[in-house]
Amino acid sequence: MKYKKLAAAKQNYLLAMGLAQQLKSASALAHVEGCLGKLALLEGNYKLALAYWEIALENVKQTQNKRQIAICLHEIVVLAMLNEALILPKHEEYVKESSRLATEIGTFDLQADAALLLGQIAVAKGDLKAAYFYHEQYRQFAAALIKQNKDQAITAIQENFTAKNLAQEHLVAAHQDGEELNRANTQLWNALLLCITAFLGILLLTYHQSYRQQAKLARKLEHNNKELAAKNIDLEKFANITSHDLKEPLRNIGAFADLLNRRYHEKLDQDGKDYLGFILSSARHMNQLLNDLLAYTKLANPPLIKPSPIQLKPLINEVVQQFELTLASRKINLEVDTHLPQVMGYPHLLRELFRQLLDNAIKFSRPTAATISIGYRVTTSTHLFWIEDNGIGMQPVYQTQIFDIFQRLDKQNYQGTGVGLAMCKKIVEYHGGKIWVKSAEDNGSQFFFTLPHSSKGPGK
Repeated sequence: MKYKKLAAAKQNYLLAMGLAQQLKSASALAHVEGCLGKLALLEGNYKLALAYWEIALENVKQTQNKRQIAICLHEIVVLAMLNEALILPKHEEYVKESSRLATEIGTFDLQADAALLLGQIAVAKGDLKAAYFYHEQYRQFAAALIKQNKDQAITAIQENFTAKNLAQEHLVAAHQDGEELNRANTQLWNALLLCITAFLGILLLTYHQSYRQQAKLARKLEHNNKELAAKNIDLEKFANITSHDLKEPLRNIGAFADLLNRRYHEKLDQDGKDYLGFILSSARHMNQLLNDLLAYTKLANPPLIKPSPIQLKPLINEVVQQFELTLASRKINLEVDTHLPQVMGYPHLLRELFRQLLDNAIKFSRPTAATISIGYRVTTSTHLFWIEDNGIGMQPVYQTQIFDIFQRLDKQNYQGTGVGLAMCKKIVEYHGGKIWVKSAEDNGSQFFFTLPHSSKGPGK
């Protein structure tokens, strides 16, 4: 359930990223990329989390929001530590810049975080004096922030360490004989012991801070999971309402444009006819996009019903019947494997999966001598299916992008909304399978997907 909700959150944030890119909003992009970085951290993918935060930093710099820039710098250094990829000159400057920005805007929480990181970096460099200095800064900022005393024992050890160091320096300067040298040696051993104690104290403080941060992240994850469940419900309601509100004016635009075309077609010059054609085409495309987005949004929540046994042969025959006229008019030869299995799943989702993949194969098929085949093979743990065509194919660079929402390869020559293959990916993942494509440019495509031999429900 945890990973399913993380996956749903990731899809929603990727959808939000697409909208932010369309709006060209640097602040929105930075916010979404930061959220994706947090999700990657929760999944344990530190490298991906670091990459998202670095992209977020580039975007947030355009907004000149000092607090957000400071937060991005801080998160990048923390993730670099988790990745064991700390670059001291570079990342130390990141933390200092974060501290400077936090000082300018007067935020004690970010100043405390920066001081704590600088202390950890100083420990990594072996500079205990600097570590002590930054720890003192952290203690002061934390005290100002939460208005309470910090650990008095650690403070006493640090003060005792400073006092004995000063005493040692005075003794070395004032006494030169053997007795004083012995006393100096004793002081030296004491100082060494205190250094070890201080070092262990800093390590303990770092561990304690890390433990608190992990506990805070766990609580935040639980809270976010509850929020995500509520937001997914709100998103579906919003999509339904928005779809209804947008479809009504679209229907009016299409109806009146069609009426103008029928009544005044002969009175219009060629430009007028072209303009009306553009209006009708755009209205139809927008209506299809709304339908696809609504269907995609509904996939954010798993079906409430349990999966049932499905005979795929009659299901695929139903899908093929929807395309009979298109297949006949374009003279496309369709071959369907006769040995199709029974699977566990959701009939309406699998019907939509085969419909989208067959529609995609028809759309990009050759103008002549086109062939499409639906194949099947059983493996040790899965049912393997494929839809193969001898159409235009695609370059390898696009083969991982096409399953992302709004991704279209040839927008000029082929109609579409860029939602269909993203829906296919969600449907296959609900059934516990995987989907991928193999293709070569001008040499057709093979879309593969797997379904488990038995399914206990989405995401299982």
